[in-house]
Amino acid sequence: MGNLTLRINTLSELLGIIQRIHIESYELAFETYDRIFDNSGNIGVFTHFDDEYKYLKNAERMVSKVSDDPSIKYFELIDPINMPSIKNFPEVSYTHLYLRKPDSSEYGNHYGHIDFNVNVTELKEMLKGIKKNTNQSIYKYGELEMIELRNEKYNSLAYINTPEIAKSIRKRL
Repeated sequence: MGNLTLRINTLSELLGIIQRIHIESYELAFETYDRIFDNSGNIGVFTHFDDEYKYLKNAERMVSKVSDDPSIKYFELIDPINMPSIKNFPEVSYTHLYLRKPDSSEYGNHYGHIDFNVNVTELKEMLKGIKKNTNQSIYKYGELEMIELRNEKYNSLAYINTPEIAKSIRKRL
């Protein structure tokens, strides 16, 4: 993993990081499973500095739909963030954005993540096939189980879940 001293100070820089998360997460999933998964529309961006988080939360108010619901974790974007087809990966529209507070843990030391979707039966089979000491692990979010992908050569993570899980994690537990 590279040096994450990058600080996001503008919406243009945020879009650059989103593009990097997009590409790295697709590469990670493709290297792991030799296939391209459906995208859920969720993207999470991890901040690494308090002032960066504060700036991005203010910017989020300009680009996302306002909600008084304190359980909202992923905010619906007013206009989706469209990523063109890159490196043989499909064109994708991100509809929901999550900004993570600075976190000094190994997990927080990434640029962010995206969620990929499979059907319930396929996810159950994939969860059974997780091997120890690989870049795959079972990630539990409350009662929900999904697959987390990580690899030291990437600064981004990827999750594989179902469309129902992807929608339910848009709210905090």
